[in-house]
Amino acid sequence: MTTILVTAPRGYPRERSYICEVLLGQFLGLAWDLKQDEGDTVRLSVQDSDGELELPDVHLSVSERHRRSESSLPKLPLRTFQPARYKLHCPLVAHEVPIIYGADTAPIEEKWRIRLPVDIFGSAFFMLSRYEELVCTERDKHDRFPALSSIAYKAGFLERPIVDEYVEILWAAMHQLWPGLSRQSREGRIFYTCDVDHPYQPTSKQFASLTRAVAGDIIKRREPAIAMRRIRGAIRARRGDFSEDTNNTFDWIMDLCETHSHRAAFYFICGHSAGAIDGCYDLDEPFVRRLMTRIHERGHEIGVHGSYNSFCDAATLQSERQNLLQTLDTLNIKGQGYGARQHYLRWDSGLTPSLVDTVGFEYDTTGSFADRPGFRYGTSKPFPMWDWQACCKLNLLQRPLIAMEASILEAKYLGLTTAEEQVSLLERLKRACLDFEGDFCILWHNNRLSDQRSRDILTTALSNKTSGH
Repeated sequence: MTTILVTAPRGYPRERSYICEVLLGQFLGLAWDLKQDEGDTVRLSVQDSDGELELPDVHLSVSERHRRSESSLPKLPLRTFQPARYKLHCPLVAHEVPIIYGADTAPIEEKWRIRLPVDIFGSAFFMLSRYEELVCTERDKHDRFPALSSIAYKAGFLERPIVDEYVEILWAAMHQLWPGLSRQSREGRIFYTCDVDHPYQPTSKQFASLTRAVAGDIIKRREPAIAMRRIRGAIRARRGDFSEDTNNTFDWIMDLCETHSHRAAFYFICGHSAGAIDGCYDLDEPFVRRLMTRIHERGHEIGVHGSYNSFCDAATLQSERQNLLQTLDTLNIKGQGYGARQHYLRWDSGLTPSLVDTVGFEYDTTGSFADRPGFRYGTSKPFPMWDWQACCKLNLLQRPLIAMEASILEAKYLGLTTAEEQVSLLERLKRACLDFEGDFCILWHNNRLSDQRSRDILTTALSNKTSGH
């Protein structure tokens, strides 16, 4: 296999090795070797071949003194560039690409040399490591970094997979210089996930809550049929029969996923570190145990939905994973419990990746903002996470979440009020994932599917077809 030689300036060898491994190794499937010298740019070459690709080195050239300071963040407004100007033709969301980090360099149009204005490796590290979340102090009431504070939102590229676009630009330049190179390809897919916050209506245990919910169905939502079903479900639930419960949409979900050959993932809350906010159920309840058995028998996945405070507490998360594994063992269910998502999408980019890796999970899929859908990491491809605790690559994979139903359906976030607007956004995000061979990971809670409108929207989102294909 041909090896790509990456020559970079001195400093930050672990960070440089990590981003070379993700972009060149994981995403493109290429062998690479990194060496550092006294230069001030990143140069790519191939042994015994003519040609050199030169990139500016900006983000990883910052001094230790200014590391994690506001002065090290990208300066707004971002400049853009057009790869076509450099005779590079590659898939892009739009013909102009934002430059997160870069330099004012004139294009070189020599046959064996290409110089680009984008610090592709530094910009990708900025996105994949979530560097800005260590620098910026803004947090919402759940201690989450909000989308509205991110460079991606402020610069208008949250809805495009900017890292995947950078990789395509990088590959186009490399292939132009070395046409004999070949890259790996992967098939993008749709990944449906469900956080099981409420497997059944909490109102079935609380008469006052039931009354409020029924009143809301009739007065606010104007859904008397759902109100009647809610009442019937509550009566039957008291006898242990959840067949009429409006939250019990699991078989409908699995039917839909199987129709389109998708394997769904269901994440269960396995502890109550913050009381009532962590759901109303326990793993030893007969309905929950029957549900887990049915999910497994139908070939779908069971994982851990880390409780509200577990994102910053390894002992709590470890206990919760152990609770799930013990429950699965009593049900004779094997090969499950290796994926996780944090409750309320709580996440500390400086701490949580290391913690989730230490507990023993193979992957996490918390990677989206709670207040906006889109590409928090700039990609929809699975990738090994960066550990800010030890400054090294983790074994833990991030499978980025791209869209959660709440941030699309609830008008307080995006102001989308019609099904057409909501479907259009989901289709746009899905197309961006699949066009770049990524995964359209969608979160849709089981308790948000009681009405036909929501079911119709999800049915369209899980279709293997996208508008424009």
